[in-house]
Amino acid sequence: ATFSNNATEKHLHNTGNKERIKKTEKIKSESVMNKVIENLNLNMKPGQLVKSINVVSESKSTVLKISVSSENPQQAVDIVNEIEKVFFERIYELYNKPRKL
Repeated sequence: ATFSNNATEKHLHNTGNKERIKKTEKIKSESVMNKVIENLNLNMKPGQLVKSINVVSESKSTVLKISVSSENPQQAVDIVNEIEKVFFERIYELYNKPRKL
């Protein structure tokens, strides 16, 4: 992670199918935000957390850039790391659900 103006950035490699997963929308989804808030015991609502997050997906790339703005640099790092963890847990669950024949 790197710091810039109280923001933490992390580059994530997306392993999901682009047609099935809209990466940037999924990262900022209410379910991901709720889980991050719960896991880090943050005193905020999902909408507040979303406002502090910027997600960029470079065209023709599988790399996501997540930035979190916070007055507390350590909290920004913790949030980015937790977003990464929760997001990939959700992707894993999505792709590893038993399929009905």
